[in-house]
Formats: sequence, C-alpha cells, structure tokens
Amino acid sequence: EKMALIKPEMEEVQKKQKSAVTAEEKAAAIASKKAELFATDYVVIKIAESEDPEEIAALREEYAAVIAHRKQLRVEINELEKA
Repeated sequence: EKMALIKPEMEEVQKKQKSAVTAEEKAAAIASKKAELFATDYVVIKIAESEDPEEIAALREEYAAVIAHRKQLRVEINELEKA
C-alpha cells in the first residue's frame, strides 16, 4: 500500500533527474559546437578583411569545407536552443 503511494513520487523524481541530465547534455553540446565555431572564426575574419575580390574568391574556395561546416554547426546550435 505504501509502495503504491511512493511509486508515482519516485517516477516524478526520475523524470526530473532525466530532464536535468538532458538539459546538461544539451548545454554541453551547444558549448562544444560554439567552441568549434570559435576555433574557425579566423577563416571568416580573413575573408571579411580582404578587399581583393580575387583573394576573397580564392579564400572562399580554399575554405569551402570549413564554411559549410560552420553553417551546419549554426543550424545544429539553433535546433538545440529551440528544443
């Protein structure tokens, strides 16, 4: 009889613990992805600071994979922040 009263309370505590872990995991994932963005900021700064159109085109080509990865990271961060 006591177990019947305790079980719902235990389930509620477990749900709260699970959501806390999920929130921590989400925050860690966001921080990790933002760190990746930070680590590649030099690429976009280099492109932004160039005034030579030919150099800009060459840099965009050279760093195309990095730029694409940064775009994907921003999409993933936005999805995590909305969740």
